[in-house]
Amino acid sequence: LEQGRYWAKANGCGLEPRRDSVANVVSYRWPCPRGREVELHAVVDAGHVWPGGRAGRRFGADRVPAKPDATEMMWAFFKATP
Repeated sequence: LEQGRYWAKANGCGLEPRRDSVANVVSYRWPCPRGREVELHAVVDAGHVWPGGRAGRRFGADRVPAKPDATEMMWAFFKATP
């Protein structure tokens, strides 16, 4: 949450985010002025991986969840937030 709080403060947003949970994703959204949206999405039990991507190595890497697709989530955010 620290990175979300950092960007919320930098963008003049409220200090307390709204928390939502759907399936294995916990989302935080700060109340911000229009055009300065701040969101943070955490995938439960994903370890240190890119959700929807590939494992960084063949053996010993954290399990990569197929859903959500982090790249698609980021693209949806930036596409909606010019």
